[in-house]
Amino acid sequence: MQEISRFSAPAVEIVCTNSPSTSHRIPFAHGAGGVLTVASTNGATQIQWYAAPDTLTAPVPVFANGSAVTTAVTVGAHPFPDSTYGCHTIVPVVTGAATMASTVTI
Repeated sequence: MQEISRFSAPAVEIVCTNSPSTSHRIPFAHGAGGVLTVASTNGATQIQWYAAPDTLTAPVPVFANGSAVTTAVTVGAHPFPDSTYGCHTIVPVVTGAATMASTVTI
């Protein structure tokens, strides 16, 4: 039997903030999917997804069908939205808290 495997970088601890300029930037140029795992929301209620074409450019909101791409935050694993695929760098920005510690797996 032949096994199919894929490369997956080790999980990385990050801090999401309520500002796209200070929230952790996730390099995603070679990503084919990812998961943001939340152990404690710290009061955060939502993630708004931002993206940038490189690590130096200011992130801008990701839109799909005319609406900002968001994820309701609960304790658990949250797959990256399909709308972030193809983005070089993605930035999860939280609402309802100043910071939220998370783990990212790509």
